[in-house]
Amino acid sequence: MELESIPPFPAEIVLKGESENWEQVLHQGDFVVAVFEASPAIIDISEPFPYDEFVLVLEGEVTLTNIDGGKQTYNPGDTFLVPKGWRGTWEMPDKYREMIIIETDAWVAAEE
Repeated sequence: MELESIPPFPAEIVLKGESENWEQVLHQGDFVVAVFEASPAIIDISEPFPYDEFVLVLEGEVTLTNIDGGKQTYNPGDTFLVPKGWRGTWEMPDKYREMIIIETDAWVAAEE
């Protein structure tokens, strides 16, 4: 599946890497279903995450480390939920691709 290039994460939250990102929205109804891809990077989510996000890892690996130091690594086929308000780092050592599901109203509000 070919994805569209989207703006990189803000430079101030990119701890490592170039933060190239791609996305393709597959469905938008009550929920948004999209595929997101990122180049290798470490991203610092110091502001509370703006919505609940369900994730299915499609390719690559991601390690989430919360602000308390708890760390979890996810690989292709793994699912997880990033709860609204979560803070910490996302580490993607290689090309990373995921399918995400987010409530549409929350997603739209976060984009504004």
